[in-house]
Amino acid sequence: MMNQLLFHFVAYVICHRGLGTVNFALNKSTVQSTTLYYNNFYWTADKAVDGNTDGSNAENSRTCSATNSTEPPNHTWEVDIGFQIIIKTIMVYGRSDVLDQLYGFKLYIGNVSRPWIYNQELPLYSTDMIQYVCKPKDAIASVIALMRSTQILTICEVTVEGECLDGMFSEFCNKTCGKCFAGQPCNKNNGTCHLGCDQGWKGTFCKEGCERGNYGYNCNETCGNCLYGNISCSTSDGNCTNGCIAGWQGYHCNKECETGKYGYNCNETCGNCFYGNNSCSISDGRCNNGCKAGWQGDDCKKECATGKYGYNCNETCGNCLNGNTSCSTLDGRCNNGCEAGWQGDDCKQECRRGSYGYRCNETCGNCYKGNISCSMTDGRCKEGCEAGWRGDICKLKCEAGTYGFNCSERCGNCLNGNDNCSAMNGHCNGACQAGWKGETCKSASTDTLQTDFQISVIGGSVGGAVTVVVFILVIVIIIILMKRRRKRPPSNIQGPMDDGILYENSISVDLNNVMVSVNDMENTTKGHVKPSLPNEAKVAAKLNKEDTETYYNVLSELPRGTVPLSKFWDYVQEKCLDEEHFSEEFEKLPSGPQLPMTVALRSENRQKNRYKDLYAYDKNRVVLKPLGNDENDYINASFVDGYLSQRTYIASQGTTKHNLNDFWRMLWQYDVEKVVMLTGLVECGRHKCELYWPEEEGQTRTFGSVSVTLLDTDVFADYEIRTLEMSVGDKSKRLTHFYYTAWPDKGVPRATSSVVLFWNRVNKMPTKKPIVVHCSAGIGRTGTFIALEILVNQGRAEGHVNVSACVSNIRRQRVSMVQTKEQYIFLHETLVEALMLTGTATETDKFPNVYQELLEVDSQSGKRKLQLEYERLQNEDVNHETVYAAITTENERDEGNSKQDEFSDAKKPENKTKNRYDNILPADRHRVILNLPVPGRNDYINAVVLPSHRRRNGFVLTQMPLTGTVIDFWRMIHDLEVRTIVMLNSETSRAHDIGVYWPKDDAIRYGPFSVRLAKIEQERNYIQRTLSFSVIGVEQEQFVTQFQVTNWPENVDAPESTTAFLEILDIIGSWQKEEKPIIVHCLNGAERSGLYCVISTVIERLKLEKDVAVVQTIKRMRAFRQQIMPNYEQFRFCHECILEYMKTFETYTNC
Repeated sequence: MMNQLLFHFVAYVICHRGLGTVNFALNKSTVQSTTLYYNNFYWTADKAVDGNTDGSNAENSRTCSATNSTEPPNHTWEVDIGFQIIIKTIMVYGRSDVLDQLYGFKLYIGNVSRPWIYNQELPLYSTDMIQYVCKPKDAIASVIALMRSTQILTICEVTVEGECLDGMFSEFCNKTCGKCFAGQPCNKNNGTCHLGCDQGWKGTFCKEGCERGNYGYNCNETCGNCLYGNISCSTSDGNCTNGCIAGWQGYHCNKECETGKYGYNCNETCGNCFYGNNSCSISDGRCNNGCKAGWQGDDCKKECATGKYGYNCNETCGNCLNGNTSCSTLDGRCNNGCEAGWQGDDCKQECRRGSYGYRCNETCGNCYKGNISCSMTDGRCKEGCEAGWRGDICKLKCEAGTYGFNCSERCGNCLNGNDNCSAMNGHCNGACQAGWKGETCKSASTDTLQTDFQISVIGGSVGGAVTVVVFILVIVIIIILMKRRRKRPPSNIQGPMDDGILYENSISVDLNNVMVSVNDMENTTKGHVKPSLPNEAKVAAKLNKEDTETYYNVLSELPRGTVPLSKFWDYVQEKCLDEEHFSEEFEKLPSGPQLPMTVALRSENRQKNRYKDLYAYDKNRVVLKPLGNDENDYINASFVDGYLSQRTYIASQGTTKHNLNDFWRMLWQYDVEKVVMLTGLVECGRHKCELYWPEEEGQTRTFGSVSVTLLDTDVFADYEIRTLEMSVGDKSKRLTHFYYTAWPDKGVPRATSSVVLFWNRVNKMPTKKPIVVHCSAGIGRTGTFIALEILVNQGRAEGHVNVSACVSNIRRQRVSMVQTKEQYIFLHETLVEALMLTGTATETDKFPNVYQELLEVDSQSGKRKLQLEYERLQNEDVNHETVYAAITTENERDEGNSKQDEFSDAKKPENKTKNRYDNILPADRHRVILNLPVPGRNDYINAVVLPSHRRRNGFVLTQMPLTGTVIDFWRMIHDLEVRTIVMLNSETSRAHDIGVYWPKDDAIRYGPFSVRLAKIEQERNYIQRTLSFSVIGVEQEQFVTQFQVTNWPENVDAPESTTAFLEILDIIGSWQKEEKPIIVHCLNGAERSGLYCVISTVIERLKLEKDVAVVQTIKRMRAFRQQIMPNYEQFRFCHECILEYMKTFETYTNC
């Protein structure tokens, strides 16, 4: 009897032959190391897969393969099935008459591309058949090889029994299964579905979709009253993806509207029908019995004609703001107030003398001849101003150096310049400069007394310097006495901006350094006297008065600069139109050191400061406790108060080589759980921060007494998150490191949404410990981030914000926080997004209700709130571009550069013909730069790199190639190693000059590239093409897969079906596994392509962050391609897609 030997991968699991198991080795391609010629016969390799297992008379039957025994050792035989299968059993048959020509061989299993995934050496058994059974996990492979190191290798037959991979069937496993029930695999022999078809499918192979109008299992259900008819009815569950026709509602649109509602999806509310809602038609809202008083029209939603109100619309409206459109049609009340110069509910009464403007709330200025010459509409002084005043409304004091009527006179030679010159009469409120006299100091004098503050060192005379010091002391004493005599208000003293923040008031003199420092509460901005001598000690100035700072956000009265959230949008918009408003406000902020910094200036601490003059104040500096050998208590870090909380943040400079140990000592001592890093390690070629964490997961670095281990890293497009564990002895603590990587080397981020996204992510992790925030110096970006959080918290709690007061406050806690004007402007814009745009970031479980609210109609505008949200998004982006351009221009001017068009490369003469539209161009800083050199072509292509949620180069947006740019398109695919293309237009589009970039049949050449169509599959909503390409004569063949979406008709703003669109997204997402960018293109490379990228990114973020951020994502992507999401229809479709996705995958809404 023939022996049989079983070899097991895992002894206790037996692998049975499954359904569809066949011999895949039969007649497949074979090869062996040598071929035996014996008995006038070549014992070739193919004889071992001819189906004949009989090895009893091999010499005569000639059905076995054999290697040449005279050749060197390592005899091999190999069969290539040609495609991957699930291997179940391998049977090897040898000669029964010569057993020793088979035993002792090695078996290898693998694929064409080595290495082998499994190999097994079989012992020396005497048998003519070996059965090899895989256990417990089936092997997926396409090549089986046998090797014997000695003598001849004779094989009469090899059978490989297995089955197709899941989802495939047929003899060659090259056919795709249909839509079987619940995603089950089909029969791998004939493709039938054992349990039937899934919803929306029918037919023997479950590849036929339901006809229009039917849905469900076997397509037996009938669609309801869907909008656009059956075309928008989901064939799977009958959902009307685009809503219902007028008068119907529900998931299947088979329920009539409730009383008082009508129209599409019953979203409309009935008008002012005479008998109420019962007389309102559910289809079109017509009031069958007429309207209530003050209304007209079929649906009774149209008010009386403009300018009329009351019954029969017989009354005439008054002087309402914005004209008669704000006049109530019922009683003539002006809902938005009166035009300037009028008052009363109906705005028919003129303002009283001395008042003017809207609601007559403004008080006339200092008009010449008093209020009689003040216009009641705009307050203009018709006959000019009183002495000392200027402007159309005479509320502006004369500029420094001028006085008198209309400020036409020039001040004289007052001591201390124009500060002491009266704006009314030009009198110098003190003394004149040397050589001048009189009340206005315009008369020459022979008196040579020098009364200025300049110190002249003549001949090195020490006595002269002492005389000057004595004189200065006298002047200081006079100033003190004058200030004490002033009447002070009983409440907190306010600074020059009336922001409600107490400023430090101190006067000190340093005789050794001949220096005076005067800080005055009433004029901090201009009162800070910077020393003229270059000694750092002068900055400290031995300020010794106790600090009297109070929180700006707990004052009993709202200070100047406080803006309600309801007006903050308009407030920022107005400032955006005139950048000088920002400049003036920024210049009034406290400047320079506000408190003593004596500890920072000690000699042993100076090397711990990265920048000169940017130190921690003594009062609120972080004081370190000794730890191990580190005993010095100084680090350049300051406690900063939050909203209604003390010591909420630690603002720190970036680490240096000299303070790495101190930095970790600080984190350990204060139990820090969150660190926010806002600088790169190197920027503009300069070191900004020393690397202070391990770079590899599991790696540990030691800083003094603190050991730090990196536990994990999560990388996103604009930031990275690390979990770190710090240990001292046997104690350990964990902290999360948030590293923002998208702040540019110069200026501010182009998109506020990127920073808001990062801030939201930081705030998802709660902590009661101080939050360490640092950049390089710990003042500019650090101050901007801290101010953002404080102001958002204030806005949400109080309904108003005061940006200038907040920045002033934190500047008294750390010098120069929010360091530059562009950061100050950027802070305003970021607040707009964080506080004003409802779509910024919504938790998934709240999104359905939020979206439902957005679909409601706004009572004032008559538009859906969602549309108003889109209009705000449009306006906010316009203002952002205006301010960004102004900032960029100013920066270039400061650097001595002339303004450069940000699209300069795209507008070069040689590149103009490469753009399909001259208004959709790539910015220089975001465009794709081609690397592969091609004679006669430069590095330009109309394409931009766009971030996804996780990757900075998630997408490449580009136009459908022109016939003249197809070569550049393939260069881009080659350079970026692209593996996936999403095509959202038709190659037969009516648009001019379509450059089809693939062949239909044989291979074609595009410049240096050879391209062929390797495979094409036609699906219901898309075409999938596999394209092969290579650089001719240089590289091996590479593959890229193109998905052409076919269910989005031309001249339609948004796709017809959210379900179909999500299906395509899911298929492409499953296909794209490599960390390479996806090329997404449509005709113009913006509108359709942008919608795809936005929805894909919002869903990617939804999965990770469990929130929905449509507006934030759009804003972030518009920083790279401004034309993304060009219309309201796409904006709504985007929201509908997310809602549909959440219905389909309810896991994310329930997390």
